[in-house]
Formats: sequence, C-alpha cells, structure tokens
Amino acid sequence: MGGLGKTTLAKCVYHDDKIEQHFQEKIWVCVSTPFEVNSILRGILESLKPKNAAVQAIDAMCRILKEKLKEKRYLLVLDDVWNEDAQKWDDLISRLSRVTDTQGATILVTTRSDKAAKIVENLPRFDLRKLSDHECWLILKDKAVGSTPIPEDQENIGREIAKKCGGVPLMAKVLGGWLHSSSDKNDVEMEVRERVSKSKNLRSLFWNGEALGSTLPRALRVLNLFEADIQELPISVGKLKHLRYLNVMKTGVKAIPKSIGQLYHLQTLKMPYHLDEFPKEIANLINLRHVYYGKHVKVPIGILGRLTNLRSLPFLKVGEETAGPGIEELGGLNQLKDTLSIYGLENVRDGEEAQKANLAEKKHVRELVLRWKLSRPSNNVDNEEDVLEGLRPHSNLKFLKIEGFMGVKFPSWLFLSNNLKEIELFECNKCEGVPILGHLPNLVHVKMMRMENLKCLGSEFYGYDHVSHAKAALFPALKN
Repeated sequence: MGGLGKTTLAKCVYHDDKIEQHFQEKIWVCVSTPFEVNSILRGILESLKPKNAAVQAIDAMCRILKEKLKEKRYLLVLDDVWNEDAQKWDDLISRLSRVTDTQGATILVTTRSDKAAKIVENLPRFDLRKLSDHECWLILKDKAVGSTPIPEDQENIGREIAKKCGGVPLMAKVLGGWLHSSSDKNDVEMEVRERVSKSKNLRSLFWNGEALGSTLPRALRVLNLFEADIQELPISVGKLKHLRYLNVMKTGVKAIPKSIGQLYHLQTLKMPYHLDEFPKEIANLINLRHVYYGKHVKVPIGILGRLTNLRSLPFLKVGEETAGPGIEELGGLNQLKDTLSIYGLENVRDGEEAQKANLAEKKHVRELVLRWKLSRPSNNVDNEEDVLEGLRPHSNLKFLKIEGFMGVKFPSWLFLSNNLKEIELFECNKCEGVPILGHLPNLVHVKMMRMENLKCLGSEFYGYDHVSHAKAALFPALKN
C-alpha cells in the first residue's frame, strides 16, 4: 500500500551514520515503471558520475561503473519497484555482476508488490502495516503543535481527522501540517480538504470523507476512495498521469469519467459494484493488471480483449451476439492468474468458438468456474458438449466448477486433469453418469448438487457413509 512509509524508512537507513561508515559509495535509484535495465544502470551512473549519464551502450556503462566502484563496498537502493518478471531482475543482476573488483554490494528494495518482493528477497523482508487511529493522531499532533498542550475539544476534532488517514502515516503527516487551531470541526475539515487537493508532491491519497474537490495532486500514484461519501469522480482524474491504483468501491459514483482513458500507467482499477456502464475508454489502459466490477455492469464488445496485461478479472459474461463480449476476448489474456469465471456459456455457438478462449495457454489460472444459464432452451445438448470440450484448461488447474451444463457426458479432458484437487458439479441435469475419477492422483474433494438424472457413480465413491446417506435424497435416479 502506498503511503505506509517504505521510502521514508529506506531513506532513514540510507542516511544512517553506521551506513555512512560501512559503505564507500551509496546509490539511490527511483525505479517505478517500466522496469528497464538500461534505465536503472543509467540511474546508477548518474548518481555516481553525472557527466557520464548520457552513455547509451550497456558495455560502456558497465565499464565506467567498474572504474568508479573498484575496491569499494557500495549500497544500492532501488525505490518503488513494480517488476514481477523474474527474468528482468536476473538481467539486472547479471549486468551488475559484471562490475567486478568491488568489496561487496548490498541492494535494498522498496515495493508494494508481494510477488516482486518474493523474486528479489534473499533475506527476510520487512512488511509495513497500517497505523492505528491513535498512532495517526500522535503523528498528526506532533506535526501540528509538537509538544504544546491543546484543549480537549480541539483534540477531539484532531482525533476525528486522524481517522480519515486510514492508518497511513504519510497522510497523517500531511494533514498534521494543516491542522489549524479551531473549535469548529467543519472549518477544520474544509481546510484539510482544500489543502490535500493542493499538495503537488503527494503520492498517495486515502479519502473516505466528502467533497473530494475538482483538483487533485498531479503526482499521485495511489488514489483510494473506498467508502468515500462522494457522488462523482472529478474529470481532472485523467490528469493523474502517474496513477497506478484507483479504488472507487462502495462510493456513490454512478459513472466513471471518460478522462480515465488517459491513465496509461494505471495498473489496478476498482469500480463500484452498482455501476451500470463499463467505460469503453478503459480499452486504452494497456498496463491494467487488475480490474474489479459488479455482475450487472454492461461490458462493451472489444474492450477486455485489448487488456493483455490483465492478471485478474472478476468474471467474463459472454453476451448474446452483439450484446456483449464474446468468449474470444479471453484469447490473448494469458497473464490471468488464480480464479477465472466464465458465465453465459449458452451464448457460445460451438466447440470451435469455445477454443478461441485459449484456456489451455492460461498456465497461471488455478480455479476455473464454467456456468450456463439455467433458464434456457434444452435442445442444444450436442452443442454444449462440444463447447465444454473446447474449454480444455491448462494442466495446472487445481479447482473446477461446472454449473448448469446440459450435456449428457463430460469432456474427455476431465479424465486427464491429473493436478485437479477439487471438482464441483451443480445442476448438470441431463448427465446420467459421473466420469471415473479415482485415477486422478491429487483429487481430494468432489461435490455434486441437484443432478436430477444421475444414474451411476464410479466405484471410487462407494464405501463412504456420506455418499450412502445422500443417494436417496439428492440423486433419486441413482441406481448403482
């Protein structure tokens, strides 16, 4: 989370007297995005020898760095790292390893990404936590009045404002600088709102109050408005060129301004679940990794398919012909991970169209949910069997849920899913038998509900009391 003090803590280490004594050279590079080896090496060079910062060739940069760091022990701080690609990190370390003849090096990294931390860490990391409201009040008070005693009524106002910091020490520090001596809470809050809006260098803003204001700090990386009492986002949000994270969940915002299409570096977007229209301008956000929206939102055709850097997607609801996205929009989203849910599969014409989802290439997806609408004509049985056959997932899949499927038989790939641990089958009402699953080595959980025409189970299911007791009640057609 932004604003918790990662950079501030790193600076405290960087300027500590013991660090000064231990290292002959100290280098600070702000990385942010994108993570480019050349740019980082140039940043190191600029810190050590500014006049050579214009050098372009990697070999030349490494040669100069070798000369500058010869027989020295150095500290390198890489601040605000977002890279989750292990290969890029290895490339950087490979380049730095060319700088031989040093007395050793230590690299300190600050990052908000757990995955980035796992890639780079070889010592235990230090995770920062949110502060309590009381701790935020102490920071705010120290910044505002120092050790000077204040009246109880003003302290009460200050503590109310401290709650708005959301546990973020940077926010407490910023607000503390603007806390004026006033007995009128509304005046104080108005002053705070006006001055947050004017802070040019603020990088993280957590706000759950009212009246966000029309002008936002241009340097913001994080704008968290979760549960804020606001009805709209200002158009000026489109000017936040450095914004990586935007959260508008549980607000009264009814529409996202078109200017959001200018946030080319945005990586996480959390929209209100009651939102009706999915902004088509989001198609421009090619760096978007995580997007959150409600089940009733109307997603225009051709948007999701362009977001090829997506890591998470709440679900894809396949539309009817031109009424929504087609399943082929999943085709290029091969960075998706964890859970993938596909609804509206009754709108997929055949197995050939289903294959366009390219599920077999989504090696990071661990949970797959496939759902057909229950209230639909039941005369396309062959079609649905072909569709499910075409939705073959990657062999890394751990959890599979199939709901509302009206085919008689399950797909052949289900017999070969050796890594599956859990299978759930709900309201597959035309299925007369469940595939033999006993040979799947990692399967530990099978759940079936409302399988009206189920007539037989594999022998691997028998011998369990809960199966015997459930047969008559849940599977009236079951014979064997």
